[in-house]
Amino acid sequence: MSRDAALMVGFHSRQMLRNSFFVQLIVVTPVSFVAVKALVAYGLGAPLGDQVWFEAGAAGMWSLTTMSAGMIGFQRFQGTLPLLAVSPHGAARIFVPLVASTACSGLLCFPVAVLAVLVCGGQVGWSTSLLMLVSVVLFAVGCVAAALTIAVFFVLTRHAIVYEALLVIPVWMVSGIVTSLDSSPVYLRWLSVLSPLTGPVATVRALLDDADPSLVWLGLSACATVFWLLVARLGFRDALDRARSRGTLALL
Repeated sequence: MSRDAALMVGFHSRQMLRNSFFVQLIVVTPVSFVAVKALVAYGLGAPLGDQVWFEAGAAGMWSLTTMSAGMIGFQRFQGTLPLLAVSPHGAARIFVPLVASTACSGLLCFPVAVLAVLVCGGQVGWSTSLLMLVSVVLFAVGCVAAALTIAVFFVLTRHAIVYEALLVIPVWMVSGIVTSLDSSPVYLRWLSVLSPLTGPVATVRALLDDADPSLVWLGLSACATVFWLLVARLGFRDALDRARSRGTLALL
């Protein structure tokens, strides 16, 4: 990442953290996730799992990423989207930092989840394996890839925000965030290959359960990340061309 891109990501991240809506997402989603898990554990008389903090942080990060892809729709509302689309710097240098800032801000969901688990009397598991760090980084990059793909629809149509929230829980299920894919239907396991988040979640869960992680899942998630980045790149180009030809960039 170039210095200019890093500065733009930092700028957009700071702007997000000054917005009460995004701060609310960072706090409420992981805390609610931990609270539900703690309630279930209490009802079953079982301890809160060591991996709940990661599951809650991942759920919050994806929720924030999905909602924040609508920032492009907000740019349309502000009337600045047409100006961004004709920037001489190119669409990638303008829109990628804007969307990537959501993943950077979403990383704050993990410390919030850790605090929530500790308040509920749970344990925070950790692994010194390098795969732990690789999984967290790959999860963040996967969020960026998926968010860029979602953002294409916000350029293409002003109605995309209506369907934005519908992507949160299905991806939680497909990626194995809510429950392990081992107990999921076969068709859900096949769909999970398309999610760039599945591998990191499965790897972290295996590491915290003292099981052998599957590098195959990480490899599949890396391939899915590259695939969605390519889809987003081609989609942005086509969406901008369509929006310019139809004259819909400035329509609310």
